[in-house]
Amino acid sequence: MNEQQNDNRIDTPAPATENTEPPVPETTENAESPAPETAASVNENTAAEEDIRFDPAREQEQKTEDEVKKVKKRKKAKWYFVIPLVFLVALAAVFVGWQLAPKTRLNVCLLDKTILTVEDGNDIDIRSVYRKHQGLFWLLEQQRYVFEDGSFYNTKTDYFGPMLDENGQIQSQRELSTLDYVPDLMYISDVYGAVDDTYGYYDQSSAKGAGITVDDMSVISYAYENGATLVAEMELFNSGLDSSIYSQLSSLCGVKPTGWVGRYIYDLQDFTDVPDWAPPMYEKQEGVEWQFSGPGILLVSADKIIVLEQKTDFESKNLLQIHINDNYKKEFGSCDKVNFYNWFEIVEPNSDTEVLASFEFDVNATGMEKLKGVLKSPTFSAAMRKKSDGKAPVYYFAGDFNDYVSHENYNRFLFADSVYRWISYDRQGDISNFYWNFYNPLMKKVLKNIEPLAKGDEGTAKSAEVRVGDSGFQRKTDDAWEDLALNTVSINASEPGQKGFSRDYTFYQDLVDEAVKLGANCLYVKDILPPEFYRAVYAHNADADSVTMYLLQNVAAPDEVTADSCQKRWQAALDALHGKGSFTLAQSGEAATYFIDISPYLLGVTAEAADAPTEYAYTGKLASGSGRAGFSAFMYDTMESYAIDTYGSHIPVGIHRKAAQIKGSGLEEAGATALGEIITDNTCREHYAFTVVSMDSINELVAKRADKMPKSGDWYAYAVGQLRTATGNRLVVTGIGTSSANGMGKRAAVTEKSQGQQTVALLKATDSAGVLTAVAADLNDDWSAVSDEMYPFTVPTENNYLWQNVADPAQTTGFVALDANAPEETGINLADDDRVQMLSLSSGGGYFYISAQLLTEIDYTTEQLFIGIDTYQRNDGEYYYAKQYTPTSLSGMEYVLRFDGKQQAGLYVVSSYDRTSGSYATKESYSGNYHLVSALTYGGFSSGDNQFYQTGSTIYIRLPWSWLNVTDPSQRIVLNNDGKITGQAKTVSTNGAIVSVLIADKKTKDQLYLFPEDKQDPAYKTFKWATWDTVGYTMREKEGFALLKHYFSSK
Repeated sequence: MNEQQNDNRIDTPAPATENTEPPVPETTENAESPAPETAASVNENTAAEEDIRFDPAREQEQKTEDEVKKVKKRKKAKWYFVIPLVFLVALAAVFVGWQLAPKTRLNVCLLDKTILTVEDGNDIDIRSVYRKHQGLFWLLEQQRYVFEDGSFYNTKTDYFGPMLDENGQIQSQRELSTLDYVPDLMYISDVYGAVDDTYGYYDQSSAKGAGITVDDMSVISYAYENGATLVAEMELFNSGLDSSIYSQLSSLCGVKPTGWVGRYIYDLQDFTDVPDWAPPMYEKQEGVEWQFSGPGILLVSADKIIVLEQKTDFESKNLLQIHINDNYKKEFGSCDKVNFYNWFEIVEPNSDTEVLASFEFDVNATGMEKLKGVLKSPTFSAAMRKKSDGKAPVYYFAGDFNDYVSHENYNRFLFADSVYRWISYDRQGDISNFYWNFYNPLMKKVLKNIEPLAKGDEGTAKSAEVRVGDSGFQRKTDDAWEDLALNTVSINASEPGQKGFSRDYTFYQDLVDEAVKLGANCLYVKDILPPEFYRAVYAHNADADSVTMYLLQNVAAPDEVTADSCQKRWQAALDALHGKGSFTLAQSGEAATYFIDISPYLLGVTAEAADAPTEYAYTGKLASGSGRAGFSAFMYDTMESYAIDTYGSHIPVGIHRKAAQIKGSGLEEAGATALGEIITDNTCREHYAFTVVSMDSINELVAKRADKMPKSGDWYAYAVGQLRTATGNRLVVTGIGTSSANGMGKRAAVTEKSQGQQTVALLKATDSAGVLTAVAADLNDDWSAVSDEMYPFTVPTENNYLWQNVADPAQTTGFVALDANAPEETGINLADDDRVQMLSLSSGGGYFYISAQLLTEIDYTTEQLFIGIDTYQRNDGEYYYAKQYTPTSLSGMEYVLRFDGKQQAGLYVVSSYDRTSGSYATKESYSGNYHLVSALTYGGFSSGDNQFYQTGSTIYIRLPWSWLNVTDPSQRIVLNNDGKITGQAKTVSTNGAIVSVLIADKKTKDQLYLFPEDKQDPAYKTFKWATWDTVGYTMREKEGFALLKHYFSSK
C-alpha cells in the first residue's frame, strides 16, 4: 500500500521498527494454533481489508446522519425549553395583563346586615363571615372596578352593616345613614341580621340589627332618585318590616312577596342542616313525626310548612334549577342553566316588571299536588328587573345569589372567573357552581350596563333664586325676575294608624298627587317633616312633564322656647332642607337623616314661637329690636344669616305675628311693631322678609275691633287689606278654611259642600287684598289633631291616631278625607223570625255599625221604630225608649235611635250622660228623659255627611264613636266621670254594647214588637267588639275638593 492509503486507513497499526516483527493478523481461531493458510482464508482476509478501507460517499452519509441526529437533538431540546417558556410567558401575561388593565371607577354602596359572628362551639369558619357580600367584591376586584379614589373594595371594611374585629366579634355598626357619596350601584345583599349560627336561618330569633330601617330606606331612595342602579336580594321583605317601608320596597322593586320562602336540604335527616324550627312546626301542623330523609325542598310561610322529598316528589335529582328566560338569552346568555341549592322566595312580579330568569321545580304529580295553593306551575320568578323612564334599573333576585363559599380564590389575573367556572362542576348541595356559572356572569353584565354618574355635583342642586316683591313671590329666570302665580294649600303629615309623622313615602306620594289634581303648585308645610315627604316632592319635580311643586316651609318652635334651643332647631331645619345632617322630628322625637336637597323648590321659610319672651333685646347683622320685637329680630337674623353664611344665598324668611301686634293696620293693639322696622338690612327688608298671619288671628282681631270695622262690607276682607298695607305688601295668610265635622249637641254639622263653598269665599277675599299667597287649609284630614272641644273626651289622647273622630272640627279640615275602612266582616249577628230578621253589629276605625234587616218596612204613619244602645254598666241607664211610650228595655240604655220616617232619624242620649250639658256618667232612670245628640243625615256612606240609608227593608246605620261617648274605641274605653272635669275626663273600660229594637204603635204608645224579647232570648247578647292597634283607611276627595279645584284653575 502506498503512504496515502496508509494514512487513510481506519484503525491501522503503527509502522514496525527495526527490532520488531511484523504483526501477525488475528483470526477467529485460537491464536496459538493458527489454521493452515488456504486460498479461502486469503480471500477472507483480503475482503476484510477492503471493508475497512476509506469510502468517501459512506463517510459523507455518516456525517449527514450524525448532523441530522444532532439537529433533531437540538430541536427536541429546544421544545423542552420553549413549551415551559411559552407557558411562563402566558402565565406572566395574565398576571401582568391584569395589573396593566385599566381600572373602572364605580362607586358601590353595599348593605349587608347578615354577618356571621364567631362564637365558641358554633363551627363558623372565620373566612366565611363575609360570605353574603364577598362574592360581589371578588368579582369587582377581578374585573378591576374601583372606588372613586382608585382603591379596590375591601371585603372586611367597605360595606355597611356590623363591623367585626379580627376574632369575628361585632365591634361597631356602620350605618347606611352615614353614606357620604352618591353610589353608582346600591346593592342590598342581605338584611336578615347578624347571626351566630351556621346560617340555617329564618328562625327570626337570634338575628341582630335585622331589616330595613326608615333611615336605610331614605338612603336607598336618595341613591335611586340620583341615578343609582339598585340590586336587592331575598330576605328584603321577611325581616319584620314596618308596613310603610314594605310598601315602598315593593313599589321600588316591582314585586309583591307571597310570604313563602324555601331552601334546598341535602339530607332531611341531617338536623345540623335542617333548621331547628322546621320539625316541630311540621309535627304541630300535621300531627305526625318528622320522618323525611335524603335530599329535599323545605317551603315555609308564616303559618304553614311543606316538605318535598327527592325520592317521592321529584322526577330527578335536579330538584330546583334556575335558567335565563328565552327573551333575555341574548342579553344574559352567558349564564348557564344550573341547580340551585340555597334559600329562595316566591314573589309575584308587577305587570311592568321584567322576569329575566326563572326557577323551576322538577316535580312529579305528587310534588305538584303539594304545591297547590303556593304555585300554579312549577316555574316561578327568580331574577327580575324594573325599568322606569329616566331612572336606572332596579334588579331583584328572589334567592341567596351573592352567597360565596369558595373563601379566598385568587382573582388578580385575567380570565380568573372563566378559569374557576371551567373547573367547577355540579355537586349536589354545593352552591359554588351556581356562583361561577350563573351569578358571576349575570353580575358581570349588570355591572357592564351601569353608567357611572358624573362625579362632583351629583345629588346636589343650586338653591333657587327667589325673593318677594310687591306682587308676590318671584323667581329669577334667565336673569329676569318673574312673578309666581301660586295656589297654596297646607299639608298634614299624620297618617292614620301611624304615631307621629308618617315615614311612608307612598303616603306622601299620594298627597302630592292629590295636591296636583287640586290645582295647587305650592305646599305650606307646618313643620319639618320626615325625609320621605321631601323625597316625594323631589321625585315629582324630577319628572320633566310635571308642574313644579314649590314649598313654603314653616319651622315650629321647640317645646321649650329659648334663644339657644330655637337657634339650633332653625339651623338644623335649614340643613335638612339642603339635604344635610339630621333633624329631630316634633311629634315623635325621632332623629331623621336627610339626603334630598329640596332647596331649589323652596320659596321661603317661616318661623314661629308662640311662647317667645315678651321682653328680649337683640342686635344682629340683619335685624335688631327690643321687647316682643327683640325675639322676632333674633328669629329673622338667625335664619337669614345662617342661609347666607352656610349656603351662600339669601332666602325669604317669614315671621309669624299676631294680627293685633302688627303696627300700621289701624287695628293694632298697644305696643305693636312692624317687621320692616326690625330689619336693618335694606336688601333683606325689601326682598327677603315677610309677615305671616293666620286666619284665626285675623278673625280674633275683627272680633276685638268691631268698632273699627266699616259699616258695610266684609270685615274679614277689610282686615286683610289693612294688614297687607301695614306689612308693605309682604303678607302671607295661613289656615284659610273650615271643617266638615259632623254636628254634635248645639254645634251644627258642616257639609263637605259647605266646607268647599266657605273656603273658596275666604280665599277670594284674601287673594283680592293682594297678599303674597293665601294658604288653603288643608289638603287632607288629620286624625292626630284634637280640638279644644274634644280634648277632654279623647282619652287617652296618645291613641287618637288609631281612630277617626268625624265629629272633631280639628280632624276634618282637609279636602281629602282619610276615611277609616268599613269592617269587612260582621262582628255579631242576632237573628229572629219576626219583624226583625237579622240585627248585625260591627265596629270600624270611625264608626259603630248597625244594620237591621226587617221582614217588612216600617209604616211610619202608624209605627214608631226605636233602636236602644246600652254602652256600659248594664243596670244603669234609661229603661224607657221615650217618655210617651210604655215598653221598657231589658237593660239600662245610654242611647236611643228614634226613626220618625224613612229618611228622618236622630240619636238621643240619656240626660245624665249628655256631656254637652255637663253630665258625664250614666244613672239608672225610668223617666224617658233624653237629649238630642244629633240628627242623622240620610244618604250613602260614600260621603262623610251621612249616617244612615235604607235599601229594601234593610236599614244601614253608622254612628260616630264620639256621639256614643266612646273616648277610645280601639281599646273599648268610654266616658264615666262623676262631677266636673279637670283637664281630661275619667273613663272606664266597657265589655261592649247591647242593642235592642222596639216597634211601637204611635197611637196607643204600646209595644208591637220587642227584640230581644227577654234575657233568655239567644239574641240577648253583648257585642264585645275587638280592640285594635292597626287600622286601614282610604283617601277620598270630598265634595268641596271640586269647588276648590275650580277656584284654583280660575285664577
